[in-house]
Order: sequence, then structure tokens, then C-alpha cells
Amino acid sequence: MATDDDRGHTDGGMVRRRLLRLFGAGAAALGASGTAAGAPGNGNGSGKRNGNANGNGDDRGRLARRLTGEFRRRRRNAQRQFQRSARDPHGSNGRVADGSVVAKFGKSLPHDGDTGLPAADAYGTLVDAVEAGSGYDDVPQADADARPLVQPETAETYLPEGASTAGLRIAVPPAFDDPEAGAEMVELYWRALTRDVNFHDYGDDPTVGAAAAELDAIGAYDGPGADGTVTPDVVFRGVTRGAADGPYVSQFLWKDRVLGGGVEDQRIEVQAAEETPADYMTDVTDWLEIQRGVAPPRAGLPGNEYSDEPRYIVTGRDMCERVHDDPPFRQLQKAAQVLVFTMNAPLDEGIPYTLKPFAGSGSSRRSPGAFLGQTTLPFNDFGPLYVEKKLLEVTEHAQKAAWHKKWTVHRRLRPEEYGGRVEAAKGEGLSSPDGVDYGAVIPDVLLDSEALQRTAERFDSYLLPQAYAEGSPVHPSYPAGHSVVAGAGVTLLKALFDGDYEFPASEKVVPTRDGSELRTAAETDALGIDDTLTVRGELNKLASNMALGRNRAGIHYRSDGIEGLRLGERAAIRFLQDELALPAAIEPVTLTLETFDRGTITVEPTA
Repeated sequence: MATDDDRGHTDGGMVRRRLLRLFGAGAAALGASGTAAGAPGNGNGSGKRNGNANGNGDDRGRLARRLTGEFRRRRRNAQRQFQRSARDPHGSNGRVADGSVVAKFGKSLPHDGDTGLPAADAYGTLVDAVEAGSGYDDVPQADADARPLVQPETAETYLPEGASTAGLRIAVPPAFDDPEAGAEMVELYWRALTRDVNFHDYGDDPTVGAAAAELDAIGAYDGPGADGTVTPDVVFRGVTRGAADGPYVSQFLWKDRVLGGGVEDQRIEVQAAEETPADYMTDVTDWLEIQRGVAPPRAGLPGNEYSDEPRYIVTGRDMCERVHDDPPFRQLQKAAQVLVFTMNAPLDEGIPYTLKPFAGSGSSRRSPGAFLGQTTLPFNDFGPLYVEKKLLEVTEHAQKAAWHKKWTVHRRLRPEEYGGRVEAAKGEGLSSPDGVDYGAVIPDVLLDSEALQRTAERFDSYLLPQAYAEGSPVHPSYPAGHSVVAGAGVTLLKALFDGDYEFPASEKVVPTRDGSELRTAAETDALGIDDTLTVRGELNKLASNMALGRNRAGIHYRSDGIEGLRLGERAAIRFLQDELALPAAIEPVTLTLETFDRGTITVEPTA
């Protein structure tokens, strides 16, 4: 039986009749003339060359077949994606629907000076705008110069391909009073207390050891080692395969990029804290101003301060800065360039092409013979240009999926806001609202924690110390946008490249203690660099670094990051299904990848 695409390859008359039924008279004119209805000639204004040189109409039929086939394929993709989308309402942890604002995001809204809570009527106006998809100009802000909400309208933006952002699912986050939420906050307080510990010292540092011991004793903790023993070697790491192998930091955050203009390293400007505090928002007055939307260094608030000596990532605070203001897709783009240009990493065996072996990037993992034996060169499809372009495209899908869940579904309060509730429960700077007993709703595992006590001793408050002067962005916490983008981008790279490829000793790098230089595994065994590292494992580690690096800054919970990776993965798989269906002149490509949960899936074209 002929397929839809087969039927597109018929004589010109039948094509024109089918175009008429599908598109209407204007498109049928396109099939008849080879141009858009009413447009002169070939688009250059001459009114000439509508057929081929012999005027026999072959070009007209070919154009009509192309347009019909492309339309059918796009329509079929959309139908398949629609059929796969869940239609049940999204679940939440109940805190979105209840009447209290204690557990809800409210940054930049007016706040009560005694309780530190967002005004209930202002939050209600925000909810009305979110549910209506309009009316954001009516949402009150604490100050005319308050930081604006970060585009909640994007929650309703449609996408041209892949799954609807509204149809993608994510797990329900822990509720405010859930012991898991308490355990996540305990981990965040420990992350703040260990920001300046050099990764070279993790095995011997007493504070890191205390963090591992306390988290190991918390039954509700869901990080690495939770099913065994939390040790300094695994504490604060991700849970994906490879995240606990070798150094804490992914090779893709350290390795130099060998590009056409020379070598570009990945050193960063780190925070200096010479004239500003190393940690921010530990004072109730400053905390309240920032909750009301004041952007440092306004109103006498300290701003971010940076060193003029760049270095490679060697501390948790460095990792915070790596994921601070840089758009998340940029680090994924750098990872792609390391794979393509620095490492000469091979593509997945399902892709019928070999990329060009690049000179100056070490020994090639690509066969010059296989490359030269190709009749056509991979470029727009499955070439270096394709890899970077598709990374940018899939991250747009991820970002919009994140925004739908952030604003429309969950509106989870930020950790810095949770820290304000803890201060009201145990400190003297804020008070509990009428009718709320924080001692009964904040989990004991947090209120009684060693991490919280040490924080109070160091900073004289129970607020969660922040690595960024401004604290979190002005959008809800769950899921983490960086995490969803990282999950999508890394999934795409794992699908396109051979994940089993192992880094040779000459390619594995680790910084010196001061972060000034890189050493290879042939020169040092520091930080476990002599472990076996694979492309798949280091990409998974990159995803974890990008997701949980924001946790180190105090602006996200662990579940924001881990579940964000899973949401990004789902978005990327649906995106790839459509993308693989589009190259009409290339035999169908099927890709195999390992998910973040260690399952193996095959990604096939939607059609």
C-alpha cells in the first residue's frame, strides 16, 4: 500500500488537486506556477524562469511534490506528538491551592515587615494573572524599581515542533512540611558552609566530613549515598551514572577548546569578597529588602565583587559563579565544541557519517579513511554546525517547559524564602504569622540540625546564606531552569555522540590546587582523575554540575535540579523524534542513549 509520501510522488495534475484540498486555491496556484500565489516569477522580481530551461514543467512538479511531502511530514509529526501527550491535570503538592502564602513564591511582591511573608492579596493577583494568561501589569510590586517578574507569559508560549510544554510531566516536589524538604534544606545549609573548601581537600576537611555524616543519618535524604553511606567522596554530587566517578567537576567544564582562532580555556572570574561579604542575605534587613525586589547594590546593599585573576573551578563557590549569569546553553555549546574540535569524539553508530578529523586536537578518534570515503560531507544535518544549532533549539524547548511548570503548576518558594520561615521559627528577626506554628510545620530534621546550628553560630541568624548578592532570580524554584536546559542539551549530546568512548590519560585534565593551570592524568592522579571516564559519564556529570551548582549558591533545592534534568530529557527525546523525521534524503536515523535513570532507550523518527 502506498504511503502518504509515496502518494506525493504522482503526476503534476494529481498533486495540484491534492494541494487544492489540503491548502486551498492559493496553494494550488503555487503547485501550478512554482511560486507563491500572486508572487512574480522566482522571487527576484523578474517574472522569469518559472520552469526549467526547457520549459517542460518538471521543476513545477518537483516543487509541488516537495511542498506536499514536507507538509505531510510536519502534520504527521504534530499528530503523533499530540497523541502522546497526557491530558490529565498536573499534580502539585497542595501548597499551590491552599490559602496560606507561607510555602509559596513571592519575591518582588510587597512583603510584611514583621513576618517576611508576601502580601496575600498581591499573591492572589499574581495567581489570577497566571490562570488568565494576562493581567500581569496589575500585579503589585513592593517598589517602583523592584526587580520585575521573569516573564511568566512564557508559560503559555507554543512550540513549532516536539511535545507541547503543557503535555510534558514532572514529579510533584516535596511539600513545605515534608521531611524530604527539610533534608534538602539541611543539605543547602551544609553547601553554604563548605563553599570555600577546595575540592583537593574534600577527603580531609572536617566540615565536609560533618556534612556527610549528618546527611547520612537523615532517612529522608535522597542524594548520592542515600541507599548506602554518604561519604565525603560523594556528598553534594549528582545521582546520574558517572557523576560520582573521578573529580567532582566534569571534564567539559575544565577542558580547553581548540577552535579555528586558537585555544580558548575555561577559566572564570571568581568572587573576590575583599570589600563585600563572601555570603549574602544573612542579615534580616538585607534579606527583607531583597525579598521586596531591591537589586543590589541599591539601598546600601552589598553587590557582587569579582577577582581580576581568572582560574579554573576548584571550589564550590567557583562552581556557583560558573552557573551564575552565563546563559545555560552556552556551557552546553562549549561542551559540544570540546567533543567536536578538541577531542575528535566519534558520533553515535546510528549516524551514517564521520566527522572531519581536526588537526591540532590530539590523536584523532575519527578515521581519516572513513571521512574521505564519504560521498557527501555532514554539514547541515549531523555535522558540527548541526550539533550546535540543535543544542540551541532543544534548550528553547526545555526553557519553555520549565516556565510552564514553574508558573502554571507549582510556584514553589525559593530556598532563601524558606530560610526566612526558619528565621521566624528560631531567630529574633522575624515573627510567625497569626495561626501558623512554624515549629509544627517545618520538619524537625531541619530545625534540630547541626547544619542550622553551625550557620547561626557563624552568621548570627538562621537565614540561608546566599552566594549571589541578589539571591535567586524572580521566578519560582521548581524546576530549576538551568537543570531543565542541561537535561535537554546533555540528552541531545548523548544521543549524537558515542557515549562509551573513554577519555585517554592525555585528554583527562585536573586543575592545580590554585586553579591556575591544568594537569593531565599522565602527570597527576589528583582528585581521582585516574578513574575511567567516558563521554556519557562526563556529560551526565556536566548536567549534574549545571543543575546542582545553583544549589551551592542557595537558590535551588536538590529536587529542583534532579527532576529538572528528567524534564529536560523528556523534552529532548520528543524534540529528537521530530528532528530525525525531517531529513528526507537521508536514510532514517535511529539513535540509542542511556537515560539519567540508567535505562536504555531508542530514539526513532516520529513518523
